Amino acid sequence: MTISAADLAPTVHLNGTSKDQLVAGFANQYEALTNALHCMERYAPNLRDYYVRTDRPASFCAAQDAHLERLRVIEQMREDIYAMLEKVQDQ
Repeated sequence: MTISAADLAPTVHLNGTSKDQLVAGFANQYEALTNALHCMERYAPNLRDYYVRTDRPASFCAAQDAHLERLRVIEQMREDIYAMLEKVQDQ
């Protein structure tokens, strides 16, 4: 059984965190992850920073691959946060 991010969203109730606080928290997280993505996209590995290395093709490709994986992880986190945000908003 696969559990989605929306399934992990908190339930709004009288004894818990208010809906407004939960929505604000998820919205802030989403914005922070969006900003992180934009920053990382601007500062991706650049071949000119690797051409002086003797292992330049391999090191540059490895740096690119690692960077793309970090972007993928952050994007997945962003999608999960958005799913939880929507779930809380719908309650």
